[in-house]
Amino acid sequence: MKGLAHSIFSMFLFFSIGCWKSEDVKLQERTLELTRQFEIDAFKGSSTLFPLIDRIHPLPHFLRTKWQILHKRKDYTPHTPSQKEIAKILSNAEKFPKKIQEILQKKVLGIYLMNNLMENAILDFIPMPENKKLYYLLLDSSTFKMNLSEGISSKLNSIFKESANHSIEFKTSQECDFILFVLLNKLFQILDQEENQISPKDKQTILDPNRFLETPFTKGVWLSRKKPAPLFDFPNRNKLSFYSLEKKNLLEIQVAPVLFKALKKTPFPSLSASISSTEDFSESMTYFHLQKKLGIQCEILIREGESMIANFNPLTLNYSSRFLPIQSIYNNP
Repeated sequence: MKGLAHSIFSMFLFFSIGCWKSEDVKLQERTLELTRQFEIDAFKGSSTLFPLIDRIHPLPHFLRTKWQILHKRKDYTPHTPSQKEIAKILSNAEKFPKKIQEILQKKVLGIYLMNNLMENAILDFIPMPENKKLYYLLLDSSTFKMNLSEGISSKLNSIFKESANHSIEFKTSQECDFILFVLLNKLFQILDQEENQISPKDKQTILDPNRFLETPFTKGVWLSRKKPAPLFDFPNRNKLSFYSLEKKNLLEIQVAPVLFKALKKTPFPSLSASISSTEDFSESMTYFHLQKKLGIQCEILIREGESMIANFNPLTLNYSSRFLPIQSIYNNP
């Protein structure tokens, strides 16, 4: 009976995807409602009690359909993880802070691998009883093929139009896997969600998503989730778009030195961090762990021809009172 229900549901989703061209928004919204309910039902047999190795799988059909609709992409396909890829996840998980290892064990239902996902990884949640959440991660297969330098370099270059004479490179003092950065970043986002590190919740914030409560991390830096204080805003910040399919939105690479010069005057460890307070927290935490705890020094180099014309080093950031949440995470695993 369950198999029949799945078949009928799949036929409905297939029909819905076919309606993209007609832009039937109501049908798409209804389809997404059904996928959410189907997600909840499908995950009932899952458990965070399973060892991590048993929670790494190819992208399931119902998740594939959901994200095809959301992203208007038909080329998303499952990727069956190799033993080497599974080993990479497991070995890099050993480098996480104890607090993050605990979150990975207790809060992540599954890590699902797929092909053609532009942004390398997606974090989503499954609503549970008593307003609690469990989470899952989608990972693109290309993430396993890059080291940290290659992965961040690719992300940075996705903002700009191609140039024959300019280049941006992310350098590290030692080689490590890009998957380490990607997983840390997403898991720190879960930490924020679960412990309200920068997004404290009360009855009013639940009713009004635009309500913004100040914390030690955001004080004096963020006026709202996506609006920094005037002192830390800079030209083209709101135009930053990573992995955009719309080539017309890309910036000229000649503005890169100006962007990173402006970034040096902010508390943000990266351009990504300047987009929102949530990204700021996860990026700051990730770079802090890489640099301060694992000893992996990072630097961005911008070249014109053979000459370096600008650089940026997240290590120059002032990890002071704003980063009290960081110390609490390491002091109270």
